[in-house]
Amino acid sequence: METTLPGLALFYGGLVRKKNVLSVLAQCLEFTGLVTILWWAFGYSLVFGKNFNNPFYGGSEFFFFNGVTSAPNIDYSFWVSQNVYAMFQLMFAIITPALIVGAIAERVKYTTLLIFIGCWMFLVYFPMAHMDWGITGFMNGIWNSNSTVKAIDFAGGTVVHMTSGWSALVLCLILGPRLGFKKEPMPPHSMVLCMIGTGMPWVGWYGFNAGSAVGADIIAANAFTTTTITTATAAFTWGLIEKIFRGKASVLGFCSGAVAGLVVITPRLRFCECDRCSDPRRGGRGSSLSGRVKTENGAWVRRCS
Repeated sequence: METTLPGLALFYGGLVRKKNVLSVLAQCLEFTGLVTILWWAFGYSLVFGKNFNNPFYGGSEFFFFNGVTSAPNIDYSFWVSQNVYAMFQLMFAIITPALIVGAIAERVKYTTLLIFIGCWMFLVYFPMAHMDWGITGFMNGIWNSNSTVKAIDFAGGTVVHMTSGWSALVLCLILGPRLGFKKEPMPPHSMVLCMIGTGMPWVGWYGFNAGSAVGADIIAANAFTTTTITTATAAFTWGLIEKIFRGKASVLGFCSGAVAGLVVITPRLRFCECDRCSDPRRGGRGSSLSGRVKTENGAWVRRCS
């Protein structure tokens, strides 16, 4: 979180106009405070509790971190302290609404955005996280044998990327284009900040992906390796395609490819082995295609077979 959040803030700060940089940075930082309070008070329990016996909301037994101690919660791990696990999951809760900021930067008032994010956490993030990761979740194909949909999301492809992505798209459609769009130039403020803001989340992403193994084991090692190869391949491919079709590669293209690679690999890390899906014969090809198709169409995910 120490690298991902400030990195994301710098990434967005570099892409917006100079007059809006501080606004974007403030929004990312304020989300951290708001979401942390909500997570401590209600969120962790609504996601990882179970006394509601509900497929959409967990329970109330952990409200205000009641009973969240250094003892493990054996529903999710036999060796990691529950308070450590709660803090780890807080990273996902913080970064998800922050991802929405980039889509609506320069178009929403600060107070309005805080109110929206507060409501969004209860209506979208908490239920979706429980559905996917909660022990009684509607789509938890790993821990809930009675789940209706047998989904397996290793590190947040549904909970983080899809919820923030679809929400951002809906907000864009509601708000419409920026004032002056197509009438005045709106170049990115600083590609230097954008590049730094890509490298920092890349490092922080190892915490999300490898950390989702909940242990220093072969799964974490595989996630670490696969994340590196996929992201590097996607970044290189995006720049190469820009060079071929536009005559020159750009820093923004490299950064966009890296982010695309991180997103594409996140949900399937547990199921891609480095010698099958992430080598140049399999995963390398998937990473390259993710960069290419995302360049043209916006988003793409390829399953490993």
